[in-house]
Amino acid sequence: MATCVTIATDNTLVATTTSPDACTDYILQSVSDWQAQQSPLWQLTPEQGAEIAMHMLMVLAIAWVFRMVARFLQTSDGETQND
Repeated sequence: MATCVTIATDNTLVATTTSPDACTDYILQSVSDWQAQQSPLWQLTPEQGAEIAMHMLMVLAIAWVFRMVARFLQTSDGETQND
């Protein structure tokens, strides 16, 4: 459970009666509360992270292919090359 705390002059934490929703100082949380509030993005398994990385590489590869096709169309201008 979250608790509103302040820092005393001797650098100790002092709990206040302020609710965590109205706290303007610091909030002290348990590890389980903190983990429950984390974004699901940071809770990926290694397999899920690898899948996201693979999809990002596929997007970059497709963009590179489009770039090469555009460059080819721009430089060829409809002319044929004689070997």
